[in-house]
Amino acid sequence: MNIAYTEDGIISVELKNNSTKTITIKTLEIEFETEPYFKPYSVKSTNPVKIKSKNIKKIEVSFSTKLILKHSTNVYKIKITLENQTHSKIILGAISNSLIIHSCRPVTNLAFISHKDPEDTELGNKVNVYLQKIGFKGYLAESDSRPGLNFWKEKILPKIDESNVVIILWTENASQNPKNILREVNYAKKKKKRIILVIEKDVKIPKEFSKHIQYHAVSSIINEKEIVKLVVDMDKTYREGGYI
Repeated sequence: MNIAYTEDGIISVELKNNSTKTITIKTLEIEFETEPYFKPYSVKSTNPVKIKSKNIKKIEVSFSTKLILKHSTNVYKIKITLENQTHSKIILGAISNSLIIHSCRPVTNLAFISHKDPEDTELGNKVNVYLQKIGFKGYLAESDSRPGLNFWKEKILPKIDESNVVIILWTENASQNPKNILREVNYAKKKKKRIILVIEKDVKIPKEFSKHIQYHAVSSIINEKEIVKLVVDMDKTYREGGYI
């Protein structure tokens, strides 16, 4: 099965009762692989299903391709709980299968990620992982492998010009030495770019961040859970005509 992020899907499992008695499938649970920070995502069938001796039944389970799911080949496990006529509960060992999850649209949009380098480079790369799931390529200047180019004039400025949106990761690290980030922000404002300011809790905001900049406050530090919330909101905005 091939499916895109944010889409709904159905997994069909065909079961045969090889016993001499009717059995009842109490639950059929499907557990998907998720990104490293998150617990496995699972869904269950909602209604018990009776299968007579030697009969076959198909059980369908609905699921949503959330952004926390692992990209590309995603191996899922199927766990079945059943009862026989003596009401003995039996849990069958997990059966593995896989599906392919891809971006919900071609990765043709650009998001410039303004951040404190190198302290927040890993954080910026995590943002890029989730952005690509909704069709955005996150640009981090230090990851631009073109040698010999002027860092500011030939890397940063052209990519801000090219970007659909500028994302600022305003962390404690960034607030300690904000010179380069503020320089990028001022240029983005000059170019009338859409700007999203992601602010860690209790980090002071400088005056350069005007009321015209969209704020995305987080409850504590910027972690993967908060990144997913940001990207989900960005996807909704994109579907409503933003960032175009």
